Amino acid sequence: MRRRRRSTSSGPSFVEAAASGWRHALALVDYGRTLIQTRADRAALEMRRKATKIGVLAIVAVGAVTLVIAGSLRIVAGLSEGLARLFRQGSWLGDLAAGIVLLGGLAAAVAFAISRQERKELEKHLEKYEHHHSEHRRRHGHFVGDAPPADPRGTPRA
Repeated sequence: MRRRRRSTSSGPSFVEAAASGWRHALALVDYGRTLIQTRADRAALEMRRKATKIGVLAIVAVGAVTLVIAGSLRIVAGLSEGLARLFRQGSWLGDLAAGIVLLGGLAAAVAFAISRQERKELEKHLEKYEHHHSEHRRRHGHFVGDAPPADPRGTPRA
């Protein structure tokens, strides 16, 4: 028995279906274009916001540095004048002593900060390597840096 084909009048024709498909494809392209434009606009807005934030932070940083420099100059001038009066000499001796004290103090502070940072970094590395060693011991039962196990007779192996 052969089946009969359904009537073509029950659904859209091929031309109508193709036209409808084409309209859907064009709509999909428009949706994609809109999505891309929206993402591009968001990215541009985010970049503008970041640039504005960087600009404001730069202005604040310059202002803060200016205040620190102005305050430091006042401290140096006061220290130098005080030392000049203390030594009862000309201002050159006060300026010299103030410079030596300030630069020596700055050098000591920098050396202390570097030493502290290096110590923290060394401790971090030691913890990291000890973790690697314990992980190796867990996986393999020993680590190459461990002392050799004792001989059953009580003497260490060489």
